[in-house]
Parts: sequence; structure tokens; C-alpha cells
Amino acid sequence: MVARIPRQKSLAEAVAFVDKNINDRSGGRVSYGDMLYVPDMVWRIVHRFNDLEGHEALNANLHGPVVRAQQDLSFRLDRNGAELRSEDRYVVASDSFPTCYLLDRPFLIYMKKRGAKQPYFAMWVDNAELLKAWE
Repeated sequence: MVARIPRQKSLAEAVAFVDKNINDRSGGRVSYGDMLYVPDMVWRIVHRFNDLEGHEALNANLHGPVVRAQQDLSFRLDRNGAELRSEDRYVVASDSFPTCYLLDRPFLIYMKKRGAKQPYFAMWVDNAELLKAWE
């Protein structure tokens, strides 16, 4: 969704404003020949969480100091659409041997903010078309 609207006090208010007014502007339809002009945007942000590095991992399954904590964000917007990717990376030093977890049959992916009761994304993967070939 893209919308040119007056600035709102919060993102939640902006989304609510668009939801309330969307049908007033276009009748809820885009017609053949309509044009949407958006600026091309392509960016990648890599943020390293230096303040976490060197501290003991607080996850019950990870033991040892955090060696690296990083988040990579990629965003693209152009006339063909939008794409957003986010990846987090962390390395914890450990004296034990790593465990290998193999997802070689259908599996569930879900993402949930810490402390949230419900996930904001959930997906059941059981279709090979969704997978990238092993390299």
C-alpha cells in the first residue's frame, strides 16, 4: 500500500487514516490506464549491535559470549512493486559441539515479537516450489 496523506501523529494513526479514506478517493478500484508514479528506492542498512557483543547470551539454548549481533535490512520500491528483506545474525562463542538441525520435511515458520502472544507472520512450508535449490 502506498498513500500520499497528511502527516499523522503515529504510524497506527496513518494506517487507520488510509483504511478509513481509501474508498473515498478511488472507489476502491484501480482502472486500466491509471498511472502510479513512485520514486525508485533501493537501500540496504546493516546495523551491528555492538552493545550486545561480549555479553553472555541470555537464550536458554545458547551458552557463551555474543561474538557478533547484526541486522541487515534491504528495501526496494519501484514501478514493479516493493520488496522488503530482513535478516538477523548472531554468533555465540561456545565450547560445545554445534547441533545440526535439518528441515527435510514440511515445517512451520512464524515470527513473533518478544513478549507478544500472537505471531505477526506464520507460514506452513510443504511445497518444493517455495524452496531454493541446495548449493
